[in-house]
Amino acid sequence: MTLYLIRHAEARHNLPDPAACPYDPRFEPYEHRDHSLTPQGERQADLTGRLLRELHFDAALVSPYHRTIATAAAIMRYQRNKIPFELLSELEECGSDTFTMLPEALAKSIYPHLILPQTPTALGKESDHERWLRAERVAASVRKRYGGTESVLIVSHGHFLSSYLTAAFLGLSEEKAAVLCLGARNAAVTRIQYTDTRIILDTLNESVHIAPLRPLE
Repeated sequence: MTLYLIRHAEARHNLPDPAACPYDPRFEPYEHRDHSLTPQGERQADLTGRLLRELHFDAALVSPYHRTIATAAAIMRYQRNKIPFELLSELEECGSDTFTMLPEALAKSIYPHLILPQTPTALGKESDHERWLRAERVAASVRKRYGGTESVLIVSHGHFLSSYLTAAFLGLSEEKAAVLCLGARNAAVTRIQYTDTRIILDTLNESVHIAPLRPLE
């Protein structure tokens, strides 16, 4: 399996003043808790889709937030095989106990390729250890479902990706993950390959397709 872990593109909550960025009024009253992509974020998501357009994804798993759904939709527009993308509650960001998902009818009208969870779950408040266990569950489930030559896209969130999920997919221990932040810039791509004997991290937090990184000073 080859796994592509992607953080959502820039959303309104990433801005110093979210209120200064316009948004589609259809998303009220959810917008103040589940911000949509900014115009820059829409561009980032589109560029990520262009970067990955030659790939053939066999599955796409997405956090149920609007910003992750919109990022995944932009990426999947460039795929020749128009597979649906599946919402997975356990990909939610840390501290999601107040999250409210877009209504099913609204989400499906805008993103018709969504597979909505049959029983959406509220994660509730979590400790760091509970977040780690959640990341391990996701990693174990994905590796069980896609244990062959599949290419799998996962779109999630900065904190959960950088502190928990990427480390879980790499087979690290909770203790090592606690002192290692693997990074997750907006619309950045991490690629992990699984063979019969090895886990290969061959791309980490790649965002040159969005904007070149400045050298360290």
